Amino acid sequence: MKNQKNSVVLINAPIFQTDESPNFGLLSLEAYIKGQGFETKIHNSNANCLNNSRKLFENLMSLTLYNFKQQGIIYNIIIDKFADFIYSDLEKINDLHFRTVVQNTRTFAESEARIIAESKENVIALAVYSSNVIFVCLVSKYIKKNYPEKKIVFGGPLTFFKPNWNLFLHGFADYLVKGEGELGFLELLKLDLDKVSSTELKKVPNLIFKSDKEIMHGPNIQLEDLDSIPKPDYSNFSRKFPLMLSASRGCTFRCSFCFQSIAWRKFRSKKVETMIGEIKEYSKLGFKNFDFSDSLLNWDDEWLESFANALIKENLGITWNGYFRCENLPLERIKLLKKSGLKELTFGVENFDKEALNLFNKKMDADEAQKVLLDCNKEGLDITMNFIYNYPNETIESFNFNLRIFLSLLNNFENKNFEIKFQHFHVYTDTIIFRNPEKFGVEIYPVPFKNDSLDEETNKILESLNLHWKFTNELTYSNEKFNLLKNLQRNIDDLNMRRHDQFEGESKEVAILIKKDSRLFYNKQGFEQLGYPTDGLEDLFI
Repeated sequence: MKNQKNSVVLINAPIFQTDESPNFGLLSLEAYIKGQGFETKIHNSNANCLNNSRKLFENLMSLTLYNFKQQGIIYNIIIDKFADFIYSDLEKINDLHFRTVVQNTRTFAESEARIIAESKENVIALAVYSSNVIFVCLVSKYIKKNYPEKKIVFGGPLTFFKPNWNLFLHGFADYLVKGEGELGFLELLKLDLDKVSSTELKKVPNLIFKSDKEIMHGPNIQLEDLDSIPKPDYSNFSRKFPLMLSASRGCTFRCSFCFQSIAWRKFRSKKVETMIGEIKEYSKLGFKNFDFSDSLLNWDDEWLESFANALIKENLGITWNGYFRCENLPLERIKLLKKSGLKELTFGVENFDKEALNLFNKKMDADEAQKVLLDCNKEGLDITMNFIYNYPNETIESFNFNLRIFLSLLNNFENKNFEIKFQHFHVYTDTIIFRNPEKFGVEIYPVPFKNDSLDEETNKILESLNLHWKFTNELTYSNEKFNLLKNLQRNIDDLNMRRHDQFEGESKEVAILIKKDSRLFYNKQGFEQLGYPTDGLEDLFI
């Protein structure tokens, strides 16, 4: 029986989003829950942190507390830092700057927690990411202690990882909704949460909860009909921000390093008519720029061309961006997409070396990928290329092969409308690589953890999360590759008069690219300054 006494406040926790653009996930969930008759509102802690505590915002970003990839952390939480922020006595933190950041973070989180808890809603929902897990847990811990009548629900990416369940249900959240939030959250709200039984809770889709110290969960059920989801209400947001849209959930591929297809399980998509209807309604409100959050948009040639033709027919004067596979995009299709308003494509190229592509299970032809990139650039479309480096068993030869192609692309691009993002390899939970580490040259191992100020149960939970990974065989020139690519990215950004530094960590600044007679070359002296070997690359130097 539906219990309409439950009302919800959805928290937009600080995720280091440096503007006040709409949070697509929260707005989508809000629209769905409101559509079922429940009173719902959003509290924007991210905007409050950005606007009222800018110094704290900047300090948290600069400390790189969430740089779990470089540290080889599996479950996306740096345990010792988490313990410092959540549990430590401030006087025992020796680093004065870090102590101040911890203190300021706690003060801000508790201030937000009081505002949230003193509102009339009895259910508080927070999406947990690696970048906001500390804030979310500080807020939740304060509310649980001071407002025990409130019910706290966690969702978001970190609820996918089973070892996190013990932590989140240990004094932070009452319930977790794993994966897609709509069905599970809705069914939970229909219950009388003040006197609900475990039997009732076990029927709630995707719900994780604790009963008599045992973690239990409901059935795994996905929303099949995406066309039935109400569209988010963006009417109160500035028209200067691109609106986030979603035409599908999941991915039709299973790259070995990627969590997308595992997280979403089954691939589902909306009808073209549904997407056109959404865009038309938002366009009437004055929104003209749209970003698609889908894992990829060219999952089906017929769907994509039908969508583009429909946009052309409607003549709405909009632009749109999205993620694409770097294949199945002949020049004619690229021109059609551009005519429909496509402005920017992001490609998960990952690598041009065939062995690396096989390792990643990319099922992509490197030669075709280069042609797609060149054709998109020639048509004047903005392109972003994602590449993975320092992956298992990466050789100097394979790395140099990519360096050659980078330089070739740079010299053949006709327009300065491209960006390259170099990303360090990482092992994510439940991916193909995680499940078969030996096959991929990776070792996964636990790291002991103990904090003398914590009880045995809490220490045990935190230690269970302290799982790390490393390469079975140490990579050669790992740091040199990092420094080389960081400087190459800087040089490319300078050529294009933009700066999007994607690398965390400091690096000596040297020139990697040199221009002569309208051609780009690598700077041998720059390579040598960074300690990277130049053998086999002589023809690329000036």
